[in-house]
Amino acid sequence: MAMRDDAQRPDWLPWIAGAVTVALGLLFLILMPPLYNPDEMNHLYRAEQISRGELLGRRIGTDRTEAGGTIDGNLMAAFVPYISAQINRSPPPPSIRELPEAAIKWGGPAMTIDFRNTAIYPPYFYLPSVAAILGGKALGASIHQTFYAARLLNLLAAVAVLVTALALFRTGRTVAATLLLFPTAVSQYAAVSQDGLLITVGALAAALASRPLSERRAATGVEIAWITALLALLFVTRPPLVPLALLPWALARRPLAPWSILPTLGLVAVTAGWSLYAGTTIKVPWWASPFHYSMTEQLTGILTSPATYGGVLWRTMSDLGHGYLLQAVAVFGLLDVFLPGWVYGVAALGIGLALLRDGHAASGGNGLFRGTGLIAVAGTWLLIMTIQYLDFSPVGFAHILGVQGRYFLTPALFLGLLLPHWRLPAPLAALSAGAPFLTPVLAAATLPTTIALHYAT
Repeated sequence: MAMRDDAQRPDWLPWIAGAVTVALGLLFLILMPPLYNPDEMNHLYRAEQISRGELLGRRIGTDRTEAGGTIDGNLMAAFVPYISAQINRSPPPPSIRELPEAAIKWGGPAMTIDFRNTAIYPPYFYLPSVAAILGGKALGASIHQTFYAARLLNLLAAVAVLVTALALFRTGRTVAATLLLFPTAVSQYAAVSQDGLLITVGALAAALASRPLSERRAATGVEIAWITALLALLFVTRPPLVPLALLPWALARRPLAPWSILPTLGLVAVTAGWSLYAGTTIKVPWWASPFHYSMTEQLTGILTSPATYGGVLWRTMSDLGHGYLLQAVAVFGLLDVFLPGWVYGVAALGIGLALLRDGHAASGGNGLFRGTGLIAVAGTWLLIMTIQYLDFSPVGFAHILGVQGRYFLTPALFLGLLLPHWRLPAPLAALSAGAPFLTPVLAAATLPTTIALHYAT
């Protein structure tokens, strides 16, 4: 019998998880210098572009070799000290309030600038940041005040989705909660970025999929529609997640019926359509580099010599895979701030306990979903690696570049749904209930000192 069958007992985990996430997120919000989350400046530009009514990025420049859009010219001026510090690799200013730029408000001349790595993203996961920008402009707030309001609204929006997802989970919840509370994920919730909602909306899709699985039944049409809609939001934002499109089919009442594959085909079509549109009207090559980049040549190399590409995958995972795991747990700033090593050991213990608990709670049904899910998650990993090799790695390079550990958090949220059923001793089952909170609580104790020391030198 699943551990969550005693419905009479109050379910406090979502609320405790929400409170812990808010507390840890506020630490990140306060401690991280402006623009010192991954791509935070360009995410801010993208949100400002959307706030002006430009919902989609576009190619710009006389020769259309850049991609971005229109922003308030004062936005860049307000953050010059932080941009300069990053360029010069010097410590960021210790306090915003001491800077003359802190008083700069909205209302500068319109500027068209290049932010090619975020211009390709759809607008919907930027809505909290856009709301903060519109509110800041309406209230006459400074750009720095608006920036912190955007961080706060992103945090609150992500936590709202997180709590909702954890309340809806019926199986696989402990693994999902543990991943959602990893410091890397929480730092994204408290950043001006789309990644916080990308992660938590993925959890919401997994939660909805867990309900028919826990009851050992097929998903209803309404459930499949909701799961499909949420997956579409994810895939348009991150096309390499598209192998997860197999999951609605595996939940269908009659998987062999022709209509059962329609949600999967629809998701693939939407993802392909958006990718084609963005690739032909928004995306441009990366900035000038001494290396040779060509997606066409790279793809030709993969197709003509799959064994060689297999060697690249193996070499990358052998040399860099451990780093991806560390990044998925806790990495901040410009991917250069790590916590003490023992925190990652605690995270491994937490994930191990979470897997044990979710297997204990698993229904043991729907082998089709478990098998399909494993293929989908593995396919997502392969597609993430391949897209980064095509797009971000020089032709014929020996390693895949540009991969970050947080890219794997969203597909990993589905892993708890794929476990077979086993039994745990009662004491271990009770102990494993605290697995999601091990890493964030202990990380919070080291976070202020770690960040302060890193940015003081």
